[in-house]
Amino acid sequence: MFKSKKRFKEVLNFMIRTNLNKSNSMSESLLIDLPNLFQGSDSPKEIECEWDPSGIETSYSTAKKLVGTILVDALNEKISISGKINLYWVGPCRRCLEEAKGETQIFLQEIFERDASEGETFEFPNGEKLDLKPMLSEQALLYLPLAPLCSDTCKGPAGTEFPFDFDQKHSSQSGPSNVMDPRWAALDQLKFDNSGDQIA
Repeated sequence: MFKSKKRFKEVLNFMIRTNLNKSNSMSESLLIDLPNLFQGSDSPKEIECEWDPSGIETSYSTAKKLVGTILVDALNEKISISGKINLYWVGPCRRCLEEAKGETQIFLQEIFERDASEGETFEFPNGEKLDLKPMLSEQALLYLPLAPLCSDTCKGPAGTEFPFDFDQKHSSQSGPSNVMDPRWAALDQLKFDNSGDQIA
């Protein structure tokens, strides 16, 4: 899909920046004051996160809320981020297509440093503030489910809404059904020799 991790990161960052512009306002708790953090007056800093990341979504599901505890600590010229947050999401069930809701637990263990390693650490901010929202948005995107399921017992569409009209007498036949989809009728006219080449 992506030829390199760098390209994937570029696309991911673009999605995050675009979606953050649509995001709702939240408390200042996710904006870290770096001078206070490194002077020790505010390190380590414990944050109670409850953020509604509006606009963070994929083709399959949408992030609704991030809730949890984040610990921010200054380590020499690095910043350590750890903690556990719960990602609440919604999306269409892959079986019945009704709305599915779920919760995914995310364990944070991230580092901000200068000359960050691509795909391993985050770049140290240039200013006096560290905004945690882009990092949290990336985590949310990575942990959103690709195939949501409303329930482990979901059996798919209800028979009353999507009836399957099939003569019961066919159920006793051992061979395959002769009932054909009319949309494939044109293919029935094709004939092939043993080599697989079309002859009619």
